[in-house]
Amino acid sequence: MLRARTTGWVDLKRLLSDRRVDARRKSASRYTPRTPFAMTPFDFVAVAISIVLGLGITELLSSGVKLFLHRKEIEFDWIPFVWAVTIFITILQYWWVFYFLSDTVEIWTPLYFLFLICVLTCLYVAAALVFPDTAVDKSEGLKIAFESHGKWSVFSLGVYVFLVVFVNMIFYDTPFIPNSLVGILTWVLLVLAVIFPFISNRKTQVTITISWFIILLYNAWNNSGPY
Repeated sequence: MLRARTTGWVDLKRLLSDRRVDARRKSASRYTPRTPFAMTPFDFVAVAISIVLGLGITELLSSGVKLFLHRKEIEFDWIPFVWAVTIFITILQYWWVFYFLSDTVEIWTPLYFLFLICVLTCLYVAAALVFPDTAVDKSEGLKIAFESHGKWSVFSLGVYVFLVVFVNMIFYDTPFIPNSLVGILTWVLLVLAVIFPFISNRKTQVTITISWFIILLYNAWNNSGPY
């Protein structure tokens, strides 16, 4: 009888102890923040990439609105607008394709991160330079302003294409020397963009502008990578 009573008393103490532990856990859970998911390295990189790309789109849209507001004071030219649309499509294309790197890159390193930021910085510079600052160049025509500063946005776009070649080599294992039509057209885009600032002939500028836009649309439609 004594043994039975002792065992029962021990079981009662254990039961009370377990209830106290459960009560403490419930109380602690009330003050412990719960996160729905853990942030992966890709999520961290995607935030920074989205910020840079978003700033580029903001530059294009805000500059376009300013030009519209000063439309009676500025002489318009269609070439800068074509390049602005080209840059806008390029930003959206890269933004869309970047999502698929989550399945391509297994380990994200700081070097990968810095390299992608440098690539996207070229896109931002292109977006910031393509249109003039209406507060400064309001007295000039859009053609003169583009010849002075805007044409270097095309050069920045060419640097972007050059860096994207290495992005494709690193992340998509594409060869440096192109073996496909899309790869060859990518190098054509690179050459045209780099030589554009040094061309003063209007017809040649028009030819390069239209060719660049058409090739961009073709590559965007037929290629899963940035180019």
